[in-house]
Amino acid sequence: MVKRLILLCIPLLIVIAAVFVDLKANENETPPPCCVKVVQDAQPNTPVNGAEVVWYQNGQRVERLLTGTDGPGRTCAALQEGYYDIYVYYPPSPNNNQGGQLLNHYHHNNNDIVIMLSPPY
Repeated sequence: MVKRLILLCIPLLIVIAAVFVDLKANENETPPPCCVKVVQDAQPNTPVNGAEVVWYQNGQRVERLLTGTDGPGRTCAALQEGYYDIYVYYPPSPNNNQGGQLLNHYHHNNNDIVIMLSPPY
């Protein structure tokens, strides 16, 4: 009887272990990057290095990076799927005299966003 019980439990333990390993693997997955490229207003193909990019979700700042770290005028943040407000400041705050924004952007995969700076104010 004990031998039969053990033989019945082995497949159940294997299934539980497989589910646990799968859950752990999904837990460690890096979210897809949200990449932003910042360009000048007068010259749309001119990338801007050193611009501050700030991502907000539900009014809370979730990331702040400078462009130029992931290519000319570009930076990427690993963000969970969801809606974000993205603001750009150049030069970085508090001395900025140019800015740009993209509000209510739905991030769900590796997508490149281009934000054009406003004319200097």
